[in-house]
Amino acid sequence: LLLLTLARAYVMAGKPAAAIEALDAGGSDLEALASSWTLRARAHRDQGDLAGAWAAMESGLERFPQQKVLRRQQIMLLIEQGLTFRRRLEILRQGLRPAGKEDKDWKGEDLHSR
Repeated sequence: LLLLTLARAYVMAGKPAAAIEALDAGGSDLEALASSWTLRARAHRDQGDLAGAWAAMESGLERFPQQKVLRRQQIMLLIEQGLTFRRRLEILRQGLRPAGKEDKDWKGEDLHSR
């Protein structure tokens, strides 16, 4: 449990890689705790490793299928990715928008003619 506490402290201090190392060092003792999987998922997410976050949630749910916190984290990650995708689309549209056209005047229809 000391390593779990250390991992939490690292996450709170903005050091997600150190948190993951602490969780890894805990081995099977920490793998047997549902809270270690939520913390692992958060640490991966905090360092921008969304695939790692998803994998941690999936591994946790395999061991603890009734763990609602992990399900909520998955839902939040999906929502965040939807927003990120929309933002990426906005950025792409800004880059492809013809000169002189405002966003309200251009909906991407010119893309088909390129």
